[in-house]
Amino acid sequence: MRDPLLRGGEAGARFPCKQRHLVLLVLLAAGCAKPPDAAKPAENPIEKSTNQDYAALRHFPLKELMRSGVKVNGKEIPVWVMDTEAKRAEGYMYLRPEDAPDGHGMIFLFPAVEKDYTTHGFYMANCLLELDIAFIGPDKKVLNVQRGKKLDPTNLPATGPYKYVLELKAGEAAKFGVKAGVKVDIPSHLETKE
Repeated sequence: MRDPLLRGGEAGARFPCKQRHLVLLVLLAAGCAKPPDAAKPAENPIEKSTNQDYAALRHFPLKELMRSGVKVNGKEIPVWVMDTEAKRAEGYMYLRPEDAPDGHGMIFLFPAVEKDYTTHGFYMANCLLELDIAFIGPDKKVLNVQRGKKLDPTNLPATGPYKYVLELKAGEAAKFGVKAGVKVDIPSHLETKE
């Protein structure tokens, strides 16, 4: 039987035991090394995308989300219902202004009141349109409205503990009269699925 550790061209010569162990250690270390690309930070899919159908990057297409409506000052606002952690995390991500109709919004339903409101705000990573973000307390009154700038990772906090968030295209909060102290009529049948 031929020894697999024979040196090429030197019939019958073998690696000494120490060299054999060294070779095995080198091969083992090479096999365990991270590939060169593993050290690179995750790439932003928006920056790498060559086609303009960013909505295809969504896990929850708008047409598949539950729809409902909320009322502010007697005005009905059609909304997509964001009732799970995964849906709340995605929100308006990857939607262009033309993908979401004017006068529509998203209502985010949380399983509990967010008491750490200064650090657990909203941000605009991967959002391609500016938004009005209305934080709503458990009494269904607006605490404050923040303006989110597209692709901005800055934390946008509430001014108090919140249980709901209403997102609208930028400028539409004023159009519907959504401002601090205003009551938002959120249907009682809308609940989180968690």
